[in-house]
Amino acid sequence: MYQPLSDTSAAGGGNDPAVATAVIGSGGAGLAAAWALARSGRPVVLMERCPRAGGHINTRDAGPALGLDHPVPVDTGFIVYNERNYPNLVRLFDAIGTETTASEMSFAVSLSDGTYEYRGSPAGLFVTPRNLIDPGHWRMLRDMHRFNRQARMRPPQPGQSLGGCRAMSAAGWFRASPSPGTA
Repeated sequence: MYQPLSDTSAAGGGNDPAVATAVIGSGGAGLAAAWALARSGRPVVLMERCPRAGGHINTRDAGPALGLDHPVPVDTGFIVYNERNYPNLVRLFDAIGTETTASEMSFAVSLSDGTYEYRGSPAGLFVTPRNLIDPGHWRMLRDMHRFNRQARMRPPQPGQSLGGCRAMSAAGWFRASPSPGTA
């Protein structure tokens, strides 16, 4: 569990400006932390185990693979960004002069060579016409609705870590959550 340090010397180096601060990982958070620390005048050592920096920030040029002579940037990692939910990231982008472009985020699934398809929009719920009469599809929609409703009302258990929440599968969550009318 996270505990804020009341005495920064417990983190190593205290207020000595000659002692570098280690930042572990060069994903978005690590790069932002290293940048902010360096701007404040602290020496920073950025450590990364992978051969490239960026973590989930990974934009690839798909132009050559598509046979095009111009770049087509495709984000394969960090794909969710909007100004309302990421105000600190907006400030970072502004500070380092990074332009952003408004776009729409979408989600789609195609399984078993298209025998089951779903797109994350109202019309996409029934992109496969047989979903209209498929009881399993209707159960999935009911379960999604129930999950969204109950997840807002069910706070994490005392002592439950974020990792513990992530480790629970959807099936485990439903087993641990009473069905409506059974609690």
